[in-house]
Amino acid sequence: FPDAKINIGGYTDKVGNESSNVKLSQARADYIKKWLSDKGVAAQVLDAKGYGSQQSTVVSTAYNEERKVDRKIAVRFSI
Repeated sequence: FPDAKINIGGYTDKVGNESSNVKLSQARADYIKKWLSDKGVAAQVLDAKGYGSQQSTVVSTAYNEERKVDRKIAVRFSI
C-alpha cells in the first residue's frame, strides 16, 4: 500500500510522573517509526507522538496485570 499514510501513537499507564510517561511513550512511538523506516516505509509515516497517560483508562492503584492494557502503541493507516 504505497499510498497509505501512517500515524503512530505511544501510550503509558497512569503510574509515575506524567513528564516521564510522555518521554517513555514518545520513545515507544519513535521505536516503531524507526522499525518502519528500516523496512523501507519511512516516507509514509506522517507522525509519531507520545501521549503519556492522557488516554489511560485503568486507575494507577490497579494491579500491574490490569494496567498493562494502557501500555501500548497504536498504528493508524489512512489512504
